[in-house]
Amino acid sequence: MTIEMLPRVGQRYVVAVRPPDWYAGRIGDGAVVEEATAQGGVYVRFDRGLLDTFPVARFLEYFRPAVLAARETNEPRIPGPWIERTPSGRILLHRTNDRRP
Repeated sequence: MTIEMLPRVGQRYVVAVRPPDWYAGRIGDGAVVEEATAQGGVYVRFDRGLLDTFPVARFLEYFRPAVLAARETNEPRIPGPWIERTPSGRILLHRTNDRRP
C-alpha cells in the first residue's frame, strides 16, 4: 500500500459494493473522506451524517469515486458550464451546454 493509493481528504465516494452489516452504508450512499492513513484506515462521513472507518483494502473494495458514479447514471442534464473533480483531485471545467446536477 502506497500513499498515492490513499483517498484524499474531502474527496466524495459512493458505496458500490454492499459492505458487511457491521459497516455503515448501503449501495448508492455518498460519503466524504474525513481522514485517511495507511495504518488507521479511511474515515468517511456519509451524507446521512454517520461516521465510520474502513481498513484501506476494504475501502478500495467497497467504494468508487463519486465522479465515476455520476457519469454512469441516466440523470437529466442541466444547461450551463459545470465543474468536475477527478479521482486524482484535478478540477475540470466543462464549458458545454450540458451539465449533470
